[in-house]
Amino acid sequence: MEWVCRLSGLQEGILFHGLYDQGGGAYIQQMSCVVRELEMRAFVGSWEHLLRRHSILRSGFYHDVFKVPVQCVYRKVSMPVAVLDWRGLGEQEQQEGIRRYEESDRHKGFDLKSAPLMRVGLLRLSEERYRMIWTTHHLILDGWSVPVLMGEFLEAYERLVLGMDLDEGVEDRYEDYIRYIGGRDREQEQGYWREYLRGIGSGSLLPFAGTLPDRTKGVSRYRDETLLLDEKVTGGVNEFVKGHRITVNTLMQGVWAWLVYRYSGNRKVIYGVTVSGRPGDLAGVENRVGMYINALPLYTEIEETQEVMSWLESIQAGQLRSREYEYTSLSEIQRWSGVVGDLFDSMMTFQNFPVSEVLSRRDWRLQVESMEVQEQTTNYPLSIRLIVEDQVRVQFIYKEEYLNVSQIEMIKGHFERVLHQLISGEAAMLKDIRMLTPSEERQLLEEFRGIDVDYDRSRTIVDLFEEQAMRRPWEVALVYGEERMSYGELDEGSKRVAACLLSRGVEPGDRIGLLSMRGMDMIVAMLGIVRSGAVYVPLNISYPAERLRYIIEDAGISRIVYTDDKLPEACGLSQYDCISIEESRSCEAVLPGIGTGGR
Repeated sequence: MEWVCRLSGLQEGILFHGLYDQGGGAYIQQMSCVVRELEMRAFVGSWEHLLRRHSILRSGFYHDVFKVPVQCVYRKVSMPVAVLDWRGLGEQEQQEGIRRYEESDRHKGFDLKSAPLMRVGLLRLSEERYRMIWTTHHLILDGWSVPVLMGEFLEAYERLVLGMDLDEGVEDRYEDYIRYIGGRDREQEQGYWREYLRGIGSGSLLPFAGTLPDRTKGVSRYRDETLLLDEKVTGGVNEFVKGHRITVNTLMQGVWAWLVYRYSGNRKVIYGVTVSGRPGDLAGVENRVGMYINALPLYTEIEETQEVMSWLESIQAGQLRSREYEYTSLSEIQRWSGVVGDLFDSMMTFQNFPVSEVLSRRDWRLQVESMEVQEQTTNYPLSIRLIVEDQVRVQFIYKEEYLNVSQIEMIKGHFERVLHQLISGEAAMLKDIRMLTPSEERQLLEEFRGIDVDYDRSRTIVDLFEEQAMRRPWEVALVYGEERMSYGELDEGSKRVAACLLSRGVEPGDRIGLLSMRGMDMIVAMLGIVRSGAVYVPLNISYPAERLRYIIEDAGISRIVYTDDKLPEACGLSQYDCISIEESRSCEAVLPGIGTGGR
């Protein structure tokens, strides 16, 4: 054994989820391809060269020896290479066998204490064709490392076939990175993340992804759907980001932030993003191999009156500021945030260095083709992977237990529509963005008007509303003139009104006056009062003050909720205990209950 050191923040998270999953294929990466005219001695020698070059490939992981988990670097390990001769099988039998082998190898898992946490299967299909299946654990490699390793492998193979010596060079020691992040200023780090998430209150969870406590633990069966942007749209994306001096990553982050806002109804949006984690002042960092990436929260607030570009610029500026502290573990950030439960249940990853770039650099002696990549490297119900090539691809990777194909198709459609509105300039302000076209909104409203629903009469209006807000938070609940409000937004606004009333001592059955002009806020206030367990009493603003005071005294109204700052004085009621709906929007109180709240 050469070295023992701690784990990076993301390694700790991966280790936890890998142990939790217990053989379900958690955090396994698999690259499968056809190789031609293989020389076995050079093939095995190239893998052995990689093991000598990179200490992380010789590392095992121990979680039950010391108080904290550690990784141990061994002096010498050998690459497991399994060779199977399938030349006697027919083509269909070979293809079926390949699928079975890949599936079995992914779920075989690894003994995390035994290095290396990777292996190769070579399935010989003909005299000159092999199927190579390279399976690795995500504990030792991030996405950037895979093309680096593949390039070094092909180069080493070339030299060995030609009888040339290998350039061992200076060993790439992953321990250098662990030592680097161990020397950071912990006090500044904590201060930054506390300030970054100040006032967040709660996480941003997809309401249709379920509420089970283990939905972000372990990895079970995943499926994926891909949104492929054609060359015209990809060109529009590139032109937009270049013209406004933002990155493609920032643009896509903005699209997803806005959708999370509409789905959850929460103006304070938070979801996960991956960052490279490769410090510029660490020598040779671009060619190092290991787990450098990290998962961090992206936080933004939605103000619909804000200009789209100023909002996107604020997202980019926030991400740039966070880069100084991008090595912090998510578990620590979660603790510092003070949020109970998950911060988020969706993650966005940006991939900009695919293996295909390495293969296309030149004509390699080892011919590689028909490459496929299988990954189970996430534990969230939904992960969005951005792949920027000649055509931008947006992959939606989801847990089958919590999301279904129709929901993902819906999300994919919303993502494409919002992206189009941004790059086309249709939406100058955040309030201009629409997930549905006007005709689709009208159709939904017409369907709603025409449906005769037989529902459980024992359930309250709050129960029925919460169910609808949970199932379809993005759909339009209220229309007033040109304004639109979704079920999610109505849910969030009314919860805040209810929480504010409860924090002011309102009891079940209390009568609350409602002083409001016609508009969205009137419905938000009505539902909020009911969710607090109280009863609302409408106060007609056209009545004279004397009549309103009589109604208040006669009905035993304890407090008044108003929707416009001018109303209490204009109606002669400023002497009463009045609560502004605007005050509820900044209320830090939390509505008791599970899920969408309620009493």
